[in-house]
Amino acid sequence: MKSTDHIRTAIRESKYSIARISDEAGVPRQTIYSFVSGQTKRLRSDTQSAIERALSKLGEYVVREDSTPFEHELRSEALSLGLDPDAIAVKAVESAIRRKRIDAWIEDNREAMEANAKDIRENGLWSDGLRQF
Repeated sequence: MKSTDHIRTAIRESKYSIARISDEAGVPRQTIYSFVSGQTKRLRSDTQSAIERALSKLGEYVVREDSTPFEHELRSEALSLGLDPDAIAVKAVESAIRRKRIDAWIEDNREAMEANAKDIRENGLWSDGLRQF
């Protein structure tokens, strides 16, 4: 995907109205107006991809400078099936980052969690005497 500034500039310089780009992308007009005016700093990756596709389809936006390098056949098949390989790749990377952050948090807090589990094994829960079952 291109940078936010590239997309903002492409929309501003487009010969098509925001309404037309919005209709083509399937994105609310207000989202594009807010983005172009600077009220919204970034777009969600799926919204950005939809706008890029719309601009490309309208002949306003052709080159993707940092597109994920997929084999041509794989990309073609994905597109023919109605899939957006770039959006899928972005989601996969976001998911991998989220998983790594969770794993790092667990590792950073492992000692405290083990100490808490040991305390519960030895002393029980504070609510043990309050249970009705």
